[in-house]
Amino acid sequence: NSWDILTSPFQLLYDIGDRLVNPLSHPRTWGVTLLMGLFLNMLYFSFRMIRNKTCPGVFDEEDIPYADEVDYNGKRIFLDEEGLGIIEIEGKYGYIDKDKNLVIKAVYDDAYPFCNGDAPVKMNGKWGLIDKKGKYIIEPEYDDIEAFHEGLALVELHGKNGYINRYGEIVIPIVYDQASVFQNGQALVSLDGKSFFHIDKQGKK
Repeated sequence: NSWDILTSPFQLLYDIGDRLVNPLSHPRTWGVTLLMGLFLNMLYFSFRMIRNKTCPGVFDEEDIPYADEVDYNGKRIFLDEEGLGIIEIEGKYGYIDKDKNLVIKAVYDDAYPFCNGDAPVKMNGKWGLIDKKGKYIIEPEYDDIEAFHEGLALVELHGKNGYINRYGEIVIPIVYDQASVFQNGQALVSLDGKSFFHIDKQGKK
């Protein structure tokens, strides 16, 4: 009972302690806990795969796609589908090419690989998108952003997700608790983090 924390806090602590000390005596409690944990983990990794594994290539240790790699000053640098790799110089991030030339200056607080011609970068606590010349496609104004997929970019602002076009216009409202990038004309979204459904590029179910 959720009111027990107010009406019987000591009894509640005793019950919790009893379940921790004697787990075999409370199979239902631990069964529900393990099933819920398994479900949440599956949900998390499913969304991670949908969000990250949408560009060709293999994947590095952090599950980020890459197509090749080079050795740069003794460091293993992964190259994305555009042949560019992220490097860190004095705490800032930029991009080198396969010949180890610095092609986009290391000025960003954080950066991700290129996908479909653009890459998410972070400046002053906000995320935007740049092209292969380092020019902004989308100015840094979001809490998170994904590269464009099928003409729309997934963005996050104040804990909610939505979609913008290449002009920076919001085409699907930023109202979803969770959302994936578009694939085959559809994206998987949730308004409450529990119930999921697909929407099209007009935001219709």
